[in-house]
Parts: sequence; structure tokens; C-alpha cells
Amino acid sequence: MIKEILLILVFLLIIPNSYAFVINEIMYNPEGDDNNNEYLEIILDSYINLSGYKIQDSISEDSLQELQYVNNNFALIVEEGFNFTGINSSVYSVGATIGNNLNNDNDLVILKDSNDSILNAVSYSNSWGADGNGKSLCRLPDEEGLWKECVKTPGKANSDEDQIGYNVVKINEFLPDPNGDDDAPMPNGEWIEFFNDDDQDLDLSGLIIKDNSGKSLEIADSNTLSGTIIKANSYLVVYMNGLFGFLNNDGFEKIQFYNNNNLIEEVSYSDSEQGASWAKVNGLWVKNTPTAGGSNIYTNDSYRAELKILDVDLGRDDKAKFGDIIKVKISINKGNSTKNALSLFVEGAKEISKKTKFNVYDNYIENIITLPIQLFPNCDNKFQNGEYKVVLEGLDDSDREEIEIEGNNDDLCIIEKVKEEVKENKGSKETAKEVKAKTEKQKVTEDVAPVIAAVVYESSGLKAQRNAMWFLNLLLISLFVVLFWVKSK
Repeated sequence: MIKEILLILVFLLIIPNSYAFVINEIMYNPEGDDNNNEYLEIILDSYINLSGYKIQDSISEDSLQELQYVNNNFALIVEEGFNFTGINSSVYSVGATIGNNLNNDNDLVILKDSNDSILNAVSYSNSWGADGNGKSLCRLPDEEGLWKECVKTPGKANSDEDQIGYNVVKINEFLPDPNGDDDAPMPNGEWIEFFNDDDQDLDLSGLIIKDNSGKSLEIADSNTLSGTIIKANSYLVVYMNGLFGFLNNDGFEKIQFYNNNNLIEEVSYSDSEQGASWAKVNGLWVKNTPTAGGSNIYTNDSYRAELKILDVDLGRDDKAKFGDIIKVKISINKGNSTKNALSLFVEGAKEISKKTKFNVYDNYIENIITLPIQLFPNCDNKFQNGEYKVVLEGLDDSDREEIEIEGNNDDLCIIEKVKEEVKENKGSKETAKEVKAKTEKQKVTEDVAPVIAAVVYESSGLKAQRNAMWFLNLLLISLFVVLFWVKSK
């Protein structure tokens, strides 16, 4: 370690007092796995392509290869696989590791040009801080300040304020009174949505959410669906995931967002409505249809129920017959309606189907379902072929879709005929089963009529042949009886 310090002193005596190349930030021991997460930040007087420059630790050195160009004064040196999405600086890779990996206790870092001239060097120790706690070592102020632990700011100016990097994260929407159980496991139950109003990704792991009663929730992988990284200019939803009694449904409530003991943001509300979220729209908090993980959209119709017919299945030829059962795919959002009943049917000048009736209970949720409609058969030809309308109505809203109906399902007409005969014979001993059997027997009689007619109108010659055969058989039987009697005597 003494040799390293002497080397740096020599370097400082030899190199002119210039800050053209300054190692400004070091992430030597990231929280969790070090692989693909370590980095060095360099400040330049102006943009210079550092490809072919070298970075060296106490054991080995690597050449830099440009991955991303940004025309500013910051350059980031990373390991391969490092996620630099949203980082607004030039980025250079050194391969699998920076040197022989940046040691977690102490190490020497040297920046050289392509001619092996030393440009800047730093010898650090974990006694300075940033030892596996998600923070980095940085110069404060930039370029010329002392080294200390700070919030990581790769590709950006350093700051000694703990909440720097997080003050761009805002509470954007929350659902305190969901349909169903408030403490249901995610993705159901209560949730809070954050928006990252910055051009780089941030890790919210370890940040704290508190309510007015002092209950707290630490943001972690266990209460998010996509990890704790909130992408640049994007959203992250944190679920209460079974935490009971966190966000009040009635009365006053307060949500506080903390980084350690530093308050980042505070939002208060009162008197929520089941199924409706509180959403920030144009700087104002409004009750709205939940849009977890997406932008908030509010109109004057946000509270209104909305009904839509999405698709009508008429069969293979896209035409229905009278008497058919058709299937209708519909979308229903109750909004804040207190009504539940809906109906689905087909009409022309009058209704030509039975009404499919049903109820929907959950507010502010889109329900997509498929339901059947039974069309009336056209046995007496009182309906005309042509265009009719599928109607979905209820909740003070409606929707219609045109369909074409042509032809008739004749099988249903037989059933309708049976029903009519049962109705006419009401009070007689003839049951519906007997009437149906009678109808079927009549149909069978009609089908075999040609065969019966062939017997009824048989010719006289055929009759004579058949009678002669009967007479011959009778004579033979009589002769056999007489011979048997004579022999027995």
C-alpha cells in the first residue's frame, strides 16, 4: 500500500496540474453480485474518444473499447454485460472485469493513454465507505474534491445529498380500495405506482414507503412484478402484497416516500372509492380508472360505465339462421355505476331473440366475456331475411352491432309444433310425450306411405298366386294328418 501511495505522489509531481482526465467516481463493491455492476467514471475537459486507452489496477490492465458515444464531459468504464440503458454519457468496455476485478478492501486504479502515459490515478480503501451498501465513492465537488461515500450517479455530476437520484422519482398513482381483498397477494390488492422522470434507470431497492399510522414497507423484489429497477421515463408498481391495513379506505391518509431518513415525497388523500385509483393528471390528484404501470388518462367520462360489443360469432359463413344460437364477445366497465344488471339480445322492428340477462359487480375493471343469444325460429315466416342488430344495454349505456340473418333452423319448428299441440291439448289425458310420439309416428307414416300404397293397390294376378300358395300348403297338411291316422290303425 505504501508503494502505491508513493507511486501516486510521483505521478502528481510529474503530471501538470490539469484536470483533463479525472477519475471522478468508483463503484468497487456493488450491492449483491459484483459481476457486470462495477464501474469507473471519468471527467474530461471535452469529449475525447478513449478507445485504446487503458485502465489498470494493482495486478492487470485492460484496453478500452467504445460502446456508446455522447458528446459531453463524462465517460463511463464498465464490464461487459453492464446495463447502461438510460445513462447519458459515453460508455467504454474493458471486457469481463475491470483489471483483475476492483478489490472490495483496497486497490489502485490508474488511467493511461494509448502510449502508456499515466493520466490519473486513485488508491482507495473500503474504510472510505460505499462497501456493498449500494453507494459509490465519489469526489465532492467533482474533479477536485475529497473522496467520500455518495449516492451512485454514473455519467452524472456527483452530490452529497442522499436523495439525489431519487428526487426525480414521483408517486404517480395508487389504489387504496381495490375490488376484492385489500391485502390480496399481487397483482391484486393495494398498490402504489412510481414514475421516473429522468433519463437514466434507478434502483429503488431498500427505499421505504410509510403511511400515516407509521406502518412501513421496504421496496424489494418480493413486492414488485419486474424487480426494483425503475426504467428511465417509465413506471414501477409496488404492491402491498398481503400487508394488512396499509392504505386507509375512509378518512384521512398520508403516503410518505423515504430514502433512509430523507423524505423524497409526501401525498395525502381522504375518502376513497372502491375500484377507483387516485391518479396525478396535469398536476392534480383525481379519482380515476386504474392504469397500473401506464400513463394516467382522465376524461369527464372516466366515471361513466362503458359497454362495447367486440365480436359476434355467426358461424362459418358469417351468416346466422333464425333459430340459431350465436355467440357475442363483449367488454364491460362499470365505472362508478351503482347498477349491476345488463341484457344482450337481437332486434329488428321488434326483438327476435330471447334476452340473455346477467350482472356485473366490480367497478373500474374491464370485464371481457362471451355470451350466447338464442334467436327465435321463423316457423310461420313472420320474420324477413336481412340485417338485424345485436344490442348490449344496461348501466345507463348501450352498444349495437349489425348482423345478417338468412334462412331458418327447421329442426326447431318441429319442436315448436309439439309445444303448440301440448298447449292445445292442455287438460286432456294426452301428455307432451304422447303428443311428441304421435308427431314422430305421423312423420314415419309419411315416410313409408309409398310402401303401404304398393300393398293396397296390388294387382289381382298377384293376389291369385298368393292365395294358391296358401291352398296348397293347407292341402299338404291335411294329407299328412290322414296318412298318420290310417297307419296308426
